[in-house]
Amino acid sequence: MRCPRCQSLVISEVFVDYEADSGAMSFVGYRCLICGDILDATILRHRDAHLAPSYSHTRKRRAPVFVDPRT
Repeated sequence: MRCPRCQSLVISEVFVDYEADSGAMSFVGYRCLICGDILDATILRHRDAHLAPSYSHTRKRRAPVFVDPRT
C-alpha cells in the first residue's frame, strides 16, 4: 500500500485510544514511514464522503506583461 500524500510505503500498526467514545481502546491502521500520515477505515470513509473544496471564486492570475524599455 502507498501513502496518498507522498506515495511512500505505509506499515500496519495498532493504535491505542484511551479516550475513545466507542468503547474500543485500540484499532488497526496504517502509518506512512516518511510523512507520518495515519490512515484507518474511519479516516478513509470521511475522506471519500467529503469532496475537495472548490476555489472557483478566486481569480486566475494573468501572465505578467513585460514591456521593452527600448521602445
